[in-house]
Amino acid sequence: MFKILSTWQDRLQDSLLPWKFDPSLGDPRALQLRKRLQAFDFQGATAVFQQCPDTHQQAQWVTASAGFRSRPRWLEAWTKEEPDNLWAWLVSGVHHTVWAWEARGTGPSDSVPQNDYQLFFQRLEFALHAFAQARRLSPESPLPDSFSIRPQMGLQHEFAAISNSFQQAHKSGKAPFIAYLQMLVASTEKWGQSHEAMFAHAEHHAYETPHMSFLIPAAQIEFSVCGGHTQHLRQPSARASLIEAFEGFSPPPESVLRIVGGNHFAFAVLLANLPELASRAFALTGGYATDIPWRWSLPVFRSDFHSLRRQFSRP
Repeated sequence: MFKILSTWQDRLQDSLLPWKFDPSLGDPRALQLRKRLQAFDFQGATAVFQQCPDTHQQAQWVTASAGFRSRPRWLEAWTKEEPDNLWAWLVSGVHHTVWAWEARGTGPSDSVPQNDYQLFFQRLEFALHAFAQARRLSPESPLPDSFSIRPQMGLQHEFAAISNSFQQAHKSGKAPFIAYLQMLVASTEKWGQSHEAMFAHAEHHAYETPHMSFLIPAAQIEFSVCGGHTQHLRQPSARASLIEAFEGFSPPPESVLRIVGGNHFAFAVLLANLPELASRAFALTGGYATDIPWRWSLPVFRSDFHSLRRQFSRP
């Protein structure tokens, strides 16, 4: 029933995914950042970053700025010209993380050529170096520790070290959504932990941390799709948990959390066959799809996704 596409390029080209993912999520400021960086306007890009309202938005803007295929020419130039620029190192670290997985692919480990693994590890090591530089420049920022979770996973660091990075970000009280989502994945069975640990992380932070109740559908999707428990969200207890989380989800109107959380809820309610919630969940997204969770495409979702997305797309 499930079709898991092997690479980022396949996911965009596959006939089941006739939409495209906008890295800016429709935010004109994120789009402006990308354009300024492509024009080597580093001071202008920094000025935009400094106007960012909160760490959730900052994390999204860094991700959008880093979301270029291969290696953009401006990337190395920025850190060389401005070695004490926090944003330059964060963007470089995120780009190298994504670029590392581009080299490795998403197939089983025994299917990855040795040369690709070498590139994978080299790029992840540089990503951690970049985040260390960012941490040096802004020790109070939760962003370097938040973004370092994924490269540590790829480099097979001890779970205790990965958990420590998350705790350092979390204790600031300003950790971005990406920290909670990445720690959820790090807690999964496929990464050496357990389904119980993953659900415990989701359930604790869904209600202990403001506007994070979408961790509940994130965990349910992970368990259902990647864990192979395809009927999980059809169970009454799972549906009840999803509905409770959805009813408690009320992020600020202009927050990126509405789009990120809305996409997780939208995917989960379709998986749970709860059409009465689908319209409300898709309304939160503004018509912008996030790569996760829609990278796990189900053929049955195609018409529902298109119809609902068109209905709630912003002008």
